[in-house]
Order: sequence, then C-alpha cells, then structure tokens
Amino acid sequence: MKTSAQSFAITPLWAILLMFGLLIVMTSPTVAAEPVAQITNATGTVHIRHPNGNLRLASVGSELEQGEILSAEKDSSVRIRFTDGTELVLKPGSRIRIDEYHFQAEAPENDNLAFSLVRGGLRAVTGSIGSRGNQDAFRARSAVGSIGIRGTQFGMVFCEPEECDDMLSNLPPVLSEQMIKGGLFFEVTLGSIAFINDAGEFILIAPEWGYAESMDKPPIIVRDDDDDEGFPLRLFLPLIASDESVGGFSAGLGVDMFAQCLVQ
Repeated sequence: MKTSAQSFAITPLWAILLMFGLLIVMTSPTVAAEPVAQITNATGTVHIRHPNGNLRLASVGSELEQGEILSAEKDSSVRIRFTDGTELVLKPGSRIRIDEYHFQAEAPENDNLAFSLVRGGLRAVTGSIGSRGNQDAFRARSAVGSIGIRGTQFGMVFCEPEECDDMLSNLPPVLSEQMIKGGLFFEVTLGSIAFINDAGEFILIAPEWGYAESMDKPPIIVRDDDDDEGFPLRLFLPLIASDESVGGFSAGLGVDMFAQCLVQ
C-alpha cells in the first residue's frame, strides 16, 4: 500500500521573532515624555502643538514637552516656568518652539535650554540653566541670530516688515526709516551684551538697544539716555515677575537680577 506524505508549512525563524517583537511593543505601556515647563498664567486663547501635529488648548497648569510649540493668539498672553526656574512671558500674537531641554540639579555640566522665537516677542528671566556650569547652555534663537545669557533678564521682538509699524511709530523718523524691513529687536536694561553675526561683534551697554535686519549686516545700536529717542521694547513686551498679571504690557520688570548677556 502506498501512503502519501503530508506536507507541513514551516514558519521561518525570523518571522517568529518579528511577531514576538511586535507583540512586546504592542503590549508595553507607553512612556510619556517628561514635562519641561508649565503654564503659570494665561489670558485669552493659548495653544500647544505637539511634534506629531496634535493641537490642544492650554490653560494654567498645562505642561509642555520638548519639541512642542506654544502660541499666544491675538489679544492673548501666556507665562511659562521651566523646571530650572527660567520664566518666559509671551506677548499677544507670539509663538515659540522648545527645541532642546535638559536639567538635572545634580548635573550642571549637562544643562541645555534652547527655544526659538518664531514670531512676536517675549521677556525672559533665566533660572539655573546658563548661570551655573556650562555658560553656553542657554539659547534663545531667531531667524537673524540667537541670544545666550548668564543669569539675567532680556527682551526680544522679531517682526516681519508689516508687523513692525506700531513699534516703529514710537521712534523718530531717522530711526524708523532704517528699520522698516523687519528683523530682530533686542534690549539690555542693565549690564552689557555682545551682538555677533557675520558682520562682526558689537558691544551694547545699558541702556542701549539694538536692531538686526539680517545675519550679514551690522546691527543698528541706539543709546536710550534721552527719553525722546524712545525704547520700543518697553512698550510692547509684557511683565515678567511671577506675582504680576500678564494681562498688562507695561515696561516693568519684577526681578532685579542682571548679568552679562551674549547675543550671537
């Protein structure tokens, strides 16, 4: 009697291992990213956009992660506090992206805080990052340069040509006519800063402020000894102190701590 042999399909070893790996991934708990900052004050409409594109409304207590974009819409404002104590207050119509962040109290050599001002303006007071260990650990970026600071406060506004009109209206024509193309405005209220771009290095000493149009042109530097010259950032940036409301946008600063500020 002849018997017919039965054939069996044998699953390759690599396929078994792949299926096992996928099963582990699917059943493993999702590890949430560590929050790096929290909203401590907000008015109006504030959004947070995750790197995956998800958009959510934010309010006091909302937490931010590395890579997220924070937006304060028109007639809105928001203040955030990073875990190292750094505080940022965004003026209406502003947007920032948290590019990099690392802070451990016991490891100052690994400090790192970098954010980009995409549009609008802000005031900031630094915390531990930038004032201990690595002095270059703090970076506030813009399209025409970045600001690195060491235990200080600073202000910056980046605007497109059509967005600068209100601010420029407070300046004498001899200045405003040189700034109509838009760019970065930055201030030093006490101490000194160095603005560095492809055109060289330029020192500003308080109460001077500066304007940079592009990476390859020297900045315009204005000394504010005479009130008639005007200091646009004082009128267009919000308060910074933790106990002050961000609903008002006057010149006041709540923390009297300044040091050297490097803009590059």
